[in-house]
Amino acid sequence: MRVSGIIVAGGQSRRMGQNKALMAIGGKPVIERIRNVLEQCCSTVLVVSNDPDPYLFLGNTIIRDRFEGLGPLAGIHAGLSRQQSSLYVVSACDVPFLSREVVEMLVQEAVAHPDADAIIPSSGGRLHPLCAVYRSSAFPAIERALKEERLKLMDALGELQVLSPGEKAADRRGISREVWEQNFYNMNRPQEYEGAVRLSSEKKP
Repeated sequence: MRVSGIIVAGGQSRRMGQNKALMAIGGKPVIERIRNVLEQCCSTVLVVSNDPDPYLFLGNTIIRDRFEGLGPLAGIHAGLSRQQSSLYVVSACDVPFLSREVVEMLVQEAVAHPDADAIIPSSGGRLHPLCAVYRSSAFPAIERALKEERLKLMDALGELQVLSPGEKAADRRGISREVWEQNFYNMNRPQEYEGAVRLSSEKKP
C-alpha cells in the first residue's frame, strides 16, 4: 500500500515571532527533522506552503493550497488532492519529536482498519489531527468543508469515520508513554521552543 507524507507548513508563526518550521533543534531545522522521519515511512513526502522559497533546501516537492488563507485544513486538502497514494501521513511543521515508531503504528492502524477514513491519535485527552493518517476517501468531505468554510479541523472531519488510538493502543505496540507524549509536543511560543531545546539536549547519550 502506497503511503505519502504531507508536511503542512503554512501559518504565520505570530506567537513565535519567527518561522517556527526553520528553528533549529539538535542542529537541524524542525521541518527537516520531520521530513527525515517521514521519509523513513513514506514513499514520497510533500511540503504544503504558499511561500515555497524557505523550504527549497529540503529538496522535496512543494505544493500550494488550492484554498488559500483557509488554514491547516486547506493544507491537508492540498496534499490529498494529489491522489498519489492510498494513505497520507499528515504532520504539522512544528513537532520536533515526531517519532518513526508512532508514524508506523498509525499507518499499521490504518491498514488494520480499512473502513476508517482517518486515524487521529489522542494524547492527554486531546486529538491530534495534524499528526495523523488520512485515507484518500477523506478527500471529498474535506473539500466540501472548505467550500462551506467549515474550517475548524475537528468540525470539518466530523463526517469522517475516525479511529482515535491513544496511550493504551501505543502501549500494546510497545511504544513508551514518553515517546507517545513527546511525539505530539508542538512549538507555538518561544518558551515551548526553549522546552524543546532542553528535551533534545536530554535525549543525547
